[in-house]
Amino acid sequence: MPWPSTWPPSGHACLGWAPTPLCSPSWSRAISFASGWTAASKCPPSAERCLTVIKPFRTISRSLPGSLGMADTALRLCLLRSCLGLFLLLAAACSGTSSASGAETGDGGRQPQRLMLPGADGMKLRVVLAGKGPLLLLPTPGWGISLELYEQSLRPLEDLFTVAYLDSRGSGESSKPGPAVLWSMERFVADLDRVRAALKRKRCYVLGHGSGSLMALSYALAHPEPCAGLLLVAGSASRGPEWQQAMFQRVDARGKREPAFLRRVQQVNDTVKAAGPALDDSEARGRFFAILPTMFADMGAFQKYGQAFASVQVSANAQRLWDRQSGRLDLRRDLAKIPCPVLVINGAMDHYAAPADAQILVSGLPRAESWIAPKAGHFPWLEAREAFFTRIKTWLAQRG
Repeated sequence: MPWPSTWPPSGHACLGWAPTPLCSPSWSRAISFASGWTAASKCPPSAERCLTVIKPFRTISRSLPGSLGMADTALRLCLLRSCLGLFLLLAAACSGTSSASGAETGDGGRQPQRLMLPGADGMKLRVVLAGKGPLLLLPTPGWGISLELYEQSLRPLEDLFTVAYLDSRGSGESSKPGPAVLWSMERFVADLDRVRAALKRKRCYVLGHGSGSLMALSYALAHPEPCAGLLLVAGSASRGPEWQQAMFQRVDARGKREPAFLRRVQQVNDTVKAAGPALDDSEARGRFFAILPTMFADMGAFQKYGQAFASVQVSANAQRLWDRQSGRLDLRRDLAKIPCPVLVINGAMDHYAAPADAQILVSGLPRAESWIAPKAGHFPWLEAREAFFTRIKTWLAQRG
């Protein structure tokens, strides 16, 4: 698709990720974050991990054309300065000299099982199993982020559930499907039920974060009997044009209130326009980290959570395949068919999944309730940590 001449409108900051007329494919892949988490391997030694952190930021600079004017050169320096600050944060986290609020720094006797389980179509899926209680499937959203973020920062759930952190197909250490036909919401859902069966559980809960909420909803629609309940975090019922338009408006509104937020968005957008689509995983990861601060209610506060993100990788190929379908995902008309109880948790300052998106879900789902985390963005379990887990504990207790 050629670069659109009419979108985003003048003054709009583009933060979309679906291949619709609202956004170019390059923008979309660069900033496809409202959902979940991508290709990574087991956590390497700290020195190797720090080298992994360096590469994406170097790639951002290399990916820009050599014939840059003065304005573009200044833009590059500004973006690289921002990246350098994040690198120093992550390097400290990697070496163990920084304590990340919201991320567990010690195992405390935790002994997770690290498994490769069969999915649909012959896929092999990486699963980290830990905790006690009813089974909770926690897949990464399908756009390419790995499970490390969730395993690092959502461990209090293991006191309530047996949590199966899952690299969705194409992400992390799970199999990479060949034909694009094997990359669809139906196949993601089939994988989830194969994992449930492989773990010999008759019933399960499913947690979906960001666009992973669409995966959780789709599972409940396809498999109502085994689905005991859903936890939708930073979720919505659609990724179509109406949702994107509303998201753009929220980004614009915040940009008017916070000049630093708008500058960061524009820096990343301009870099992506100059460089085109991410060519490899390290470049995709670098772009993710460049936009990451804007996903928090307090852009400065995200630095406290460096360790939770230090091992995360992002798959450029997964982003490309996700882009082909995400703009068509719209489950609003199907919500009434979902019989299980649902808890919706959105951040009050999340432009990807706003309180308005939570209201759409609660209005359409027969047995849903919501909680809006004050002063939180796209990661409410980090910015409103104690209240987040207390709310889930109360909801689960009500299920008996």
